Amino acid sequence: MSYKFIDLFAGIGGFRLGFEKVGFQCVFSSKIDSHAREIYFNNFEEIPAGDIREIDIKTIPNFDILLAGFLCQLFNIDYTLKYPLKAKQMSLLDLGLLCT
Repeated sequence: MSYKFIDLFAGIGGFRLGFEKVGFQCVFSSKIDSHAREIYFNNFEEIPAGDIREIDIKTIPNFDILLAGFLCQLFNIDYTLKYPLKAKQMSLLDLGLLCT
């Protein structure tokens, strides 16, 4: 049996690469940054969906595992002080709403 996963805040696909190497199957991915989406496409020949907050969750296939890579900038005090609104754009609450 192959486990299915979704790859949210996917970056360029590092988590996906690791999970696929051990036999898991990615059924959905999402990344808001256009440059990262291009690199993701080069790595997997698949363009991730955009902003997860704008995706109808009913369109996400069934999955066993949710992968979620968060921006490391959110944990950097200099970034959050310089860009407080950007740092708040995506929160754990948003992810929790998706999982309910």
